[in-house]
Amino acid sequence: MHPILFVIAAILALVYKKTASQINGLTVSLYAALYSVLRFILEFYRGDRARGIYGPLSTSQYISLALFIVGAALIFTIAKKRKTSC
Repeated sequence: MHPILFVIAAILALVYKKTASQINGLTVSLYAALYSVLRFILEFYRGDRARGIYGPLSTSQYISLALFIVGAALIFTIAKKRKTSC
């Protein structure tokens, strides 16, 4: 287990504690965005060609990019809904 996962867990715990009853989906969206960044960076150091390489990035990096886009889009959607409802 990577030590940065503990940092991500601490951030998520703080966000959940402050927003759990007020903002649905924020913690999960934030986890998707943060973990995808970590995974994207770690894949550069793995050097594992068996996972498939399409162009300059591995398959896991493409999945991480997609997951980050989805997580970020959800965070912005949640923020926009919250801003309009206040």
